[in-house]
Amino acid sequence: MRALVTGGTGRIGSAIVARLQGEGWTVVAAGRADGDLAAVEQARALVERAVEELGGLDLLVNAAGEGFAPRAVTEVTEADWDAAFGATVKGSFFVTQTAAAHLRASHGCIVMIEDVAAYQPWPSFAAHCAAKAAQAMLTRVLARALAPEVRVCGVAPGPVAVEPD
Repeated sequence: MRALVTGGTGRIGSAIVARLQGEGWTVVAAGRADGDLAAVEQARALVERAVEELGGLDLLVNAAGEGFAPRAVTEVTEADWDAAFGATVKGSFFVTQTAAAHLRASHGCIVMIEDVAAYQPWPSFAAHCAAKAAQAMLTRVLARALAPEVRVCGVAPGPVAVEPD
């Protein structure tokens, strides 16, 4: 069982990686150092590297995201907006697009790590909420586009407890 977890070095992603490894999966845990997922060629290269390293792909977890920073609506910049949409939506799409053929071959699965922010308006996190709402719709689009060979699921965790620094 072979998995690629984008955002695999972050809080939620690293927990997913640990769980998968504990269940016997071989995992490529991709973080920021592995490429900028908002850059299409880097997103594609990450998938191809993971497939080569793993010898195929059975699971893709899109847990990468950027732009979770509180800002008043009047203070959100274009850079804030681009950061939120870059890895979260654009990255998820192009990583999935590249992984699709490999996942079809293995009848694999994609898990999109969504967020309750997609469904709840948080005024201090406008860009994040909008990006997560777009990702939630992308989950549904991909589920239809890749069925029946590939299952696509979205998980929207609520608040996540982390160890204090």
